Amino acid sequence: MSRLWVRLRWPLVFLGLALVWLLPLMARPDGFPLWVGGGYSDLLVSHWPNAHWLRRSLVEWGQIPLWNPQILSGAPFASDPLSGLWYPPVWLAPWLPGALGFNLLFLIHLAWAGLGAARLARDGGVGWAGAAVAGIVYSGTPKLIGHIGLGHLGLVCAASWTPWVLVAARRALEPAVDDPRSRRKAAALAGAALGAAFLADPRWAAPTGLLLLVYAAFVMMRAPARPAGWGRQVSGRLLILGLSAAGIAAALALPLLSMVPLTTRAVLTGADRAALSLSPAALLGLLVPDLGGWAERLAFAGVGALFLAVAALLTRARGAWFWAGVVLVGWVLALGDHTPLYTLLARLPGFDLLRVPARFLLISVLALACLAGLGLDALLSGLADRHQVALRLGFVAAGGVCLLLGLAGASIVGRDAAGFWGTAVLGVLAAGVGWASLSRRVSARMWSAAWLLLVVGELAWVDSSLLTVRSASESLGARGALIRSMVASLEPGQRAFSPSYSLPQQAASAAGVELADGVNPLQLTAYVQAMRQAVGIEDTGYSVTLAPFPSGDPAVSWGAEIDAERLGRFSVALVAAEYPLSSPGLEEVSEDEGVWVYRNLRVRPRAWLQDTEEVASTWSRVDAWEWSPNRIQATARGPGVVVFSEVVFPGWQATVDGEPAPLLVIDGVLRGVRIDSGAHIVILAFRPLPVFVGAAWSLLTVLAILVWRMRA
Repeated sequence: MSRLWVRLRWPLVFLGLALVWLLPLMARPDGFPLWVGGGYSDLLVSHWPNAHWLRRSLVEWGQIPLWNPQILSGAPFASDPLSGLWYPPVWLAPWLPGALGFNLLFLIHLAWAGLGAARLARDGGVGWAGAAVAGIVYSGTPKLIGHIGLGHLGLVCAASWTPWVLVAARRALEPAVDDPRSRRKAAALAGAALGAAFLADPRWAAPTGLLLLVYAAFVMMRAPARPAGWGRQVSGRLLILGLSAAGIAAALALPLLSMVPLTTRAVLTGADRAALSLSPAALLGLLVPDLGGWAERLAFAGVGALFLAVAALLTRARGAWFWAGVVLVGWVLALGDHTPLYTLLARLPGFDLLRVPARFLLISVLALACLAGLGLDALLSGLADRHQVALRLGFVAAGGVCLLLGLAGASIVGRDAAGFWGTAVLGVLAAGVGWASLSRRVSARMWSAAWLLLVVGELAWVDSSLLTVRSASESLGARGALIRSMVASLEPGQRAFSPSYSLPQQAASAAGVELADGVNPLQLTAYVQAMRQAVGIEDTGYSVTLAPFPSGDPAVSWGAEIDAERLGRFSVALVAAEYPLSSPGLEEVSEDEGVWVYRNLRVRPRAWLQDTEEVASTWSRVDAWEWSPNRIQATARGPGVVVFSEVVFPGWQATVDGEPAPLLVIDGVLRGVRIDSGAHIVILAFRPLPVFVGAAWSLLTVLAILVWRMRA
């Protein structure tokens, strides 16, 4: 029993701390966490609908869905990082009510992040108290909690793997002649952790990989002695690390690599990449907490952590200047195009697809967490005794800065100055605890407890201001009456479109309504171009929404000009908007609660027959039509071209009466198959080679690592 407690105590501690960071969720664990400053969340818009679609596909058709018809008139599910298909923990979510599964994922990954940061600090020579501080600072950083409010499930999961990548890499790359086999296994685990981060959020794998390279160089440069053949051994371990990472990531990487060139993401401009840069003024948030602030702008990681970081630097703790350098570089990169460094980095493959520089602050937070752990360790050891004067002056100076900044800011801001008052109070408290902890009259355990309480308290205070919780029924039932009435009037296969996001994706998904609009960072270029013509969208550059909302408010009209004929080719039967529309071919059905609903009189079915490959105004319905996620079947009598109101994408294969047939591209975006005279059965099957190769490669890699780990 005692041995079990020793193994479980730290996981339980960090699980308990994760509950503290997510305290607003405890009253309604199945509710959806939202940022207090806004009503939108990727958890609602993308992750829940994708989980719902995964469950529905498994239950209704017995298929793992490779295609997703829910938004944008259909898009590849297996290539979409937001699907969660290739990150196994996400498979928990579809089977639990409301957001309970997602909230458990957030809880577990926050604990995993804390454990990883603590282990990283511990392996760097820090004592348990310092390691605990490192884990607390990283897992409880307001930036991570803020991203939970924005529903960024993939980012939170991926960031939790970052410290573990470094932990395993350190064990793999430290020079040692003993047990080289275990070092190679550590290299494989480091690669597996990096691959897991990629599966959770490919965008975060690039910063993690960059940090891994820098940290690996640091570990190797610090080596006091290098045994013979060490360079060859390190090269071999790095190769194992790379192969392991590539193998784990392959299930998502190969489909994603084949998809990205076909999306609007492939043509990001420099302005697109730097659109969410942190402003230099926002760095004030390092000392002043932005209570209820937007996650992409949050910089606060704790006054206590900054004081301990100062202590690490003043005592010249081993490794302190490396972590300080990482902190600084992370801050500079977060500034985006305000400095040339990010502009240069954005030219590298992989980094050229990133567009939120401010997220590099998470790298700074991890480095600051390790620096804070070093600082507390120094204060509790004899190292502090040799730097008493410098530490006392440093604490007084830092406390004075916080006090003056807090008082000055509070006097200027007046109302809503809680953050500035907090800086003043926390600065004085940290300076007092720091000064007192230099005394040896009280035990080191007492002072370590004081520092831990200070760090936990300030993070819990700020974190509690970031989240609110909305019940599952309220979140999933938005516009419920409107959508239920639309479901009743839609024929099988017909879609809806809203230029004002009047049909929330989560509510539409719950009701089984397929949308021609949608929110997703990966949108097929051919479809976007077709929809620009169909609804009058101006080419204003990259957007995660279709239609884009130039004012930022979906309810504000952006001048949609509906071409009912073109929209009808995507089987759009109903159009709903927050404002009245006027277009030939649209007939007003109702106006209720500020939403106008129109019927498209020129809607086409999901499959029809026309004479030629050219867009035709004359057409006839096919005799029969069946749809499932990875297979579509139509029965039609030729001659002619069977056109499917489905977006063309590599991997779809056609057969006519069981024989392979060419798949035609109709109107630049739809699928078509030519048939001869007589009745024919046309089948479209989705068999994307990158998906199958990637999945097989990942499975073999996992099995190889497991077998290797189990062998003596």
